[in-house]
Amino acid sequence: MDWRRSYGLHPTALGRYLRPTNDLAESLDCPTFPGGLHRVVIHDPGDIVGLCENCPTEKLAKADIVIQRLDVQSLCKDMAKALGLSPGFEVQSPGHHFIGELVPSPGSRHGVHLCCSNAPEQLEDAMFRLTGSGKQGFIFLTPTSRFWTTTLRDSIETATAHLMSLEEVLDLHAKGFSASAGWRSFLDARVPKRTAKTPPTAFPTPHGARWNELTIRFLTGDTASLTIRDAKRRVSYTDMGMAKSNNANRTVQWEMLETFAQGNGYYEPKYQAHKEREKQQISRLRRALKTYFQIDDDPIVKDGQGWKTVFVIRPEGWKEPQDETWDLE
Repeated sequence: MDWRRSYGLHPTALGRYLRPTNDLAESLDCPTFPGGLHRVVIHDPGDIVGLCENCPTEKLAKADIVIQRLDVQSLCKDMAKALGLSPGFEVQSPGHHFIGELVPSPGSRHGVHLCCSNAPEQLEDAMFRLTGSGKQGFIFLTPTSRFWTTTLRDSIETATAHLMSLEEVLDLHAKGFSASAGWRSFLDARVPKRTAKTPPTAFPTPHGARWNELTIRFLTGDTASLTIRDAKRRVSYTDMGMAKSNNANRTVQWEMLETFAQGNGYYEPKYQAHKEREKQQISRLRRALKTYFQIDDDPIVKDGQGWKTVFVIRPEGWKEPQDETWDLE
């Protein structure tokens, strides 16, 4: 009940994430006075009330005081999906979770943190831990703005970060979560506009070049260097037409290309059940590469139980092995 009262979250939407325990609450948050409590008094199973110095006596049912355990990871996963974030979940501290990244453009990443607390000092502590570790430009979400303090706002401004509430960014309804108009407005100022009708600029491939003359070296997870003869270019996944149109995140094709790089040009599915799906992903990657480089024939071919690239591809940080030298006396 406290989640509904303190944070204004839709009980039907939250129901799928709540797991009842055998414990009963001794108090409930006061919905009128921040920090106030309604003391729970159980006269008998059918006579339960909440007492507060500032509010009239409240009649309660047993269901109102059953302590529910929130499946936080599932909740955060669905929130991140609704907001179009790159997936990720990590517990930072009790009540403070990293839920994913907003990637408005290649090389620009904003970590998104959710801190669920109705204690202003706990929100401030979570913020201080982030800023104290040197993090900048992150998005700090809280269920509501009711417990924001001047100190919290000043810390956000110092870190050039963004303070937002779930009330602003998510619409909550019986079927789950969806991004709100407020979140879409927030993205409008940060996500570059690229439509499906605007293809990426093709690589300046020399006339007559073949796939075996191409070398791709990943520089970061978002960028790579491309070389064919004297033609060289540093590109991002957006430059190669491998960004999602709705949120600028990397497409499956770019991630598959990076997977080939990690295998130095070879990839074999780990699970037979995924083989058909990955075969389709590789087919789409072939088409994307042929469109961008304007080279005929297949850039990726079948090899045993897996696939290999006809071109050279290396992962981030790769160093070519040094040739052995022999001292002859």
